[in-house]
Amino acid sequence: MPQETGKKWQTPLGLNLVLLGALALFCALALCVSAVTLFILPLFEGGDGTAAELRNAIPDSSFYISSVPERTISASDSPHNVSFSLRTPPLREEDSIVLAAVSGGRVTDSAECLDNSEGNYTGFTNVECGFPIQYGYAPQNDYQAYAILKRNGRWESVSAPVSLLIGWTGYESAFWGMFAILAVIAAGGLGLCALVMAGMAFFAKRIRHQVEYADEYSISTLLNPAAVLRLVAKDPRSFVMTPIFWGFQGLGILLLLAYLFLQAQAWMSAGAFASFLMSGAFAFVVPFLLAALVWFLEYKEREPIRVIVSLFLWGGFSCMLAIGLNSTADSLLSAISLGALTAFLVAPLVEETMKGTGLVLMSFHHEYDDVADGIVYGFVIGMGFAFVENWLYFMKTPLGGDPLAWAGLWFLRSIVFAANHGVFTAFTGAVIGFLKSRNFKYAPFGFFAGVVPAMLLHAMHNSGEVWQAVCPFGGALYLLVLVPLFDYGGLVLVMAALIGWVVFVQKRDAN
Repeated sequence: MPQETGKKWQTPLGLNLVLLGALALFCALALCVSAVTLFILPLFEGGDGTAAELRNAIPDSSFYISSVPERTISASDSPHNVSFSLRTPPLREEDSIVLAAVSGGRVTDSAECLDNSEGNYTGFTNVECGFPIQYGYAPQNDYQAYAILKRNGRWESVSAPVSLLIGWTGYESAFWGMFAILAVIAAGGLGLCALVMAGMAFFAKRIRHQVEYADEYSISTLLNPAAVLRLVAKDPRSFVMTPIFWGFQGLGILLLLAYLFLQAQAWMSAGAFASFLMSGAFAFVVPFLLAALVWFLEYKEREPIRVIVSLFLWGGFSCMLAIGLNSTADSLLSAISLGALTAFLVAPLVEETMKGTGLVLMSFHHEYDDVADGIVYGFVIGMGFAFVENWLYFMKTPLGGDPLAWAGLWFLRSIVFAANHGVFTAFTGAVIGFLKSRNFKYAPFGFFAGVVPAMLLHAMHNSGEVWQAVCPFGGALYLLVLVPLFDYGGLVLVMAALIGWVVFVQKRDAN
């Protein structure tokens, strides 16, 4: 439909640009740290340090793997359990034994052998131990199995390695059968997304937007490079909704996915590549549908589709920005045995800042002018973040490695935790939107007020590890109380606030 001119820019540059510049510098720092963490440091690691220690350790003749039922294994399931018999020195009460599998210079699997809850092993010199090895996408895998005796938390003895050759041909046949079922489900999900996209396009064509200047939302300013450049030349604040900005964000997302592709070794087999794509499809469906749902709920003034695209991409890009700082903080805290605090303290601060930066950037645009806009924008950014983050989680649990574990992870991330990133960031967006609705010229600084509840809610959601560490019923408390309150409870609150604000504005305009 024809567009009406007359919607003016509300946010001046000046001091607001200083805030944006500071956040941009923080994002640039995070981007550099992520690039170093993902692509440069692995070049100097030279494999897993523990694996190197095992290979260089001098075996103890009194501690060894005395028997393995088979050295060449044809696996029909994953993880595949291999049983070992261990000959040990007389065990003490505080002793522990770990079995580790090394392949390709890395420890791929490990297991604790002594479970003191099942009995006292003091004085034992023979131990039976089962060891699960997961499918790693390679048709044939050469492993070196080591047993490690620990006393007082330190390595006491290491066994001589035992070679294992595992062929996964039988398992891969079962995998492709499962994959066919998942492909049908994924096709259905993507088909539903396509229908929703068509519905969004149908309604978007019938929405009359007020614009700053003619042709701001025309097809030519979306597809014609010259028109795009003219649009940006009229006012740089329009850059946030152009394909140029999309390409910048998309490049960051592609870099992260390239890293993931390398880590997953997706080129090693057809199954690995198929799993990589399947994980992406399953990661996309729910975040997109939730983002579309929130777009439809703002029935009074639905946003231009290009706004939604831009912010969804920013969410994925912010995941790229956050991963390096989160990883670095986790390494530092783990070194002092505080790694569990990374998710509770560091991740909320880093991730909500990265996501909120997109809202500050968008707040310079005239389209962002009230609470409803802020809720929608923050939620969509969160869904873009969830899409890329879930893809990371799904590929860390190989689709072919343990189908039930993968399905459980998908249910947890895409159903139980489906909306959390969107809920958190919606608070930041709502505060900035409220200030813009009051024509407050420093509305972008509402970021500092909105990001605090976003971080607090995020921290409470991520507190599961802490609860489990300090409380015997921490896991149940987390799932039965925190998840309903901070995930679905938050989603209901955000949707109610969105609809309530739309109704309020509708009644106000009617009067």
